[in-house]
Parts: sequence; structure tokens; C-alpha cells
Amino acid sequence: MGGHRVPSDVRLDERTAIVTGANAGIGLETARGLYERGARVLLAVRSVSRGEAARAQLERQVAGAAPPAGSLHVMQLDLASLASVRAFAERINREEARLDLLINNAGLVLAERTETQDGFETTFGVNHLGHFLLTMLLLDKLKASAPARVVVLSSAAHKRGHIEFDDLQLTLWLQLVEKLFAEQTRESPFRARAVSSPI
Repeated sequence: MGGHRVPSDVRLDERTAIVTGANAGIGLETARGLYERGARVLLAVRSVSRGEAARAQLERQVAGAAPPAGSLHVMQLDLASLASVRAFAERINREEARLDLLINNAGLVLAERTETQDGFETTFGVNHLGHFLLTMLLLDKLKASAPARVVVLSSAAHKRGHIEFDDLQLTLWLQLVEKLFAEQTRESPFRARAVSSPI
């Protein structure tokens, strides 16, 4: 990512953090910051191989840090499967002595409508239902580790303010965006057009 970094001397030794979607983007950078500050970071990822690659990348980038970094642990979590969420939470509750920080970062938006293993629209299932269940199943562990925190990431898209339950894929909204984009670029020397745009 390479964005701005927040300077901090705060150490997180003896703290355990879970970061969902920790193998790329904001999740990877969040995991790096926690790891650099001495936390035990659980990289909760759908793909273990991509999680292992992220762990290796972070270990290389933070190698030789002073004071020493914490530890990184890759754990499989598929937020599109409520059974996977339950299994992950059971493992955390059974194996981890404490949980100080849960960062619900993983998210996706799909161009085509698909459903989770449980029959929910995938974007809604992963971004909301999976994280909600995970948080609820880990709540007692978080409370027992107080002061603990739950951080939920979102995007600016939340400003749209409502859910179109009859059209969870927002096909009409996407068509409007495509039309407006095509109209804005109509007179441009570099004319861009969405494939499905009637303009």
C-alpha cells in the first residue's frame, strides 16, 4: 500500500489481535503495524497459501526490528461459510488465553450475484453476517480480556444509506453510475464507455 503511517511508540507486547482479510490491502498494513509493535497477530484469511505468503512478506519487512516484533500466525477463516466462522471462533475460544483486538477488515464486492454456502447473497454474507457472527462468538473472550476492542472497517459506500433488499446487487444503481460516467466522458478526447451502457 505504501500510504501514510501513524507514528506511535505504543507497544502491544502480550496482546493478541485478529485481523480478518490480513493477506492484502488495509488488512496487511494493519497486521504489519500490530506486528511491529509486538502483538501476537492472527492472520484470519480464506486462503492459507496467500496468508503464508503475507506472513513471509511481513517477516522479511520487519526483520531485525528494535524493539523486536511480535508473532504472526496464519489461520483459515472463510466468512462466506458460517460453519467456518463457528469453527474458527471455537478454536480461538479453546486455544487463545486472551483476545485484545478483533479487526473485522475482510470485505468484497462482486459484479455478479452469487450466494454463500448458507444461501445468502455473498457481499452481504461476507461483509456483514460473517463478521457479525464472528464478533458475537468471540464476545465473551473479548470481555474477559478487557480492555479489548472490536474495530469494524467499512468504505465510503456506507453513505448511500440504505439496502435495496429487492436488488442486493444494486443493478439499477450500477446502471445509473455507468450512464453518468458515459455522459461525463462523452465529449472527452479519451472516450470511455461501460460495456453495458446504452450511451
